[in-house]
Amino acid sequence: MKLRTRSAGAFLLLAGVSACDIPTSMPRWETTWITPSEETSVSVVELLPAGLSVNNDTSAFVLTIDPVNDAFALSEFCGGACPPVTATVPKPAFSGTVSTVAPIPAAIQSAEIEGGTIDIELVNGFDFDPLRPGVNADSGSISITIRSGNALVASAMVDGGNQALPPGATLALELDFVPSTLTGDLSVELTLVSPAGDVTTLNPNDALGITIQSDGVLVSEAVVALSGQSIEGVETELDLEDVDLEDRINGGSIFLDIENPFGATGNLSLLFDFPSGADIVKPVALAAGSSTVQVDFTEAEIERLIGETTTMVISGTVNGGNVTIQPDMEIVIGARLRLVVEVGGEADDEGGN
Repeated sequence: MKLRTRSAGAFLLLAGVSACDIPTSMPRWETTWITPSEETSVSVVELLPAGLSVNNDTSAFVLTIDPVNDAFALSEFCGGACPPVTATVPKPAFSGTVSTVAPIPAAIQSAEIEGGTIDIELVNGFDFDPLRPGVNADSGSISITIRSGNALVASAMVDGGNQALPPGATLALELDFVPSTLTGDLSVELTLVSPAGDVTTLNPNDALGITIQSDGVLVSEAVVALSGQSIEGVETELDLEDVDLEDRINGGSIFLDIENPFGATGNLSLLFDFPSGADIVKPVALAAGSSTVQVDFTEAEIERLIGETTTMVISGTVNGGNVTIQPDMEIVIGARLRLVVEVGGEADDEGGN
């Protein structure tokens, strides 16, 4: 963002005259100079809770699901059909359903899924292939369904007629997400149907391991909770190099015209970074919707800004519940500089009536 002034014609000029009926010296004018508005923005990226990012073309959010590792004992599938202790016997037919949970970050209250994938790996810790348990045995199956609340978000079926899972082997699956509404953690349900088979060792504590993860769930819109969400050092440039005022500066302000579409509020800080000397720091309250905030400066502060290009750093925290976000949203901040300048007579003239 550059606030650039090259001539008096670049300003909106508001003037008032104070002089005697019969002036004894040159009259003095108090003039207000206002720069045109320049804009900068704070992207939605600055407000995203953990687990959400924006893809390269800002067309969608990307939801990352941290890896979940779980395991299901043979006894959970086989139940009373299998011996309660380790035994070498003909494998009985059994069918069982187990479930686990893949947590969604707590700050994400809901999300509109438009696509993407989730990766699941199954590791066979049994002494037999549950899908092909014998030379002459029928084929088994594994079905996986993933839900969020009542919404089905992904599913898959593994047919033993097409896929083996021998002891110690790993089966990698990539499930496609269907368009749906995510309203909470993912419930992953796995049903194993395994037919009778050859003689094998059945250990009730042997397990089928499962790993679940995703870094590619595409989300078009989300509702999130922002609690002290940090905006980290958004930088812009305040360019006043061409402002050369020899007359007395009585004061100045920056007006920030803020468009905040997020329905969240917060406390921002404007830091004016100088190569030498102390920085200038000003607090700014962030309101929801449209607002204009006046940030006042002392004469000494304005004199430091005039004739310089200064880096202005925006930071702070934002709070709000049930905040709807979309990948192309941003907070837009327009800045106008106002200077109150005394021109005309000598600075120590009294004028008088």
